[in-house]
Amino acid sequence: MAEVIKMLSLLKQEPDENKEDIIFYEAQKVCIRSQLLTFEETPDNSAS
Repeated sequence: MAEVIKMLSLLKQEPDENKEDIIFYEAQKVCIRSQLLTFEETPDNSAS
């Protein structure tokens, strides 16, 4: 997660130089969000 925050701070500093990075980050953000949603919807089997 720290890497994502680091990427975000870098993108804010140099927005015009990192168009590909922004597109990549947006794609990663969608993947991360869908993984988190899937994780939250999955019942916790380790509690048994």
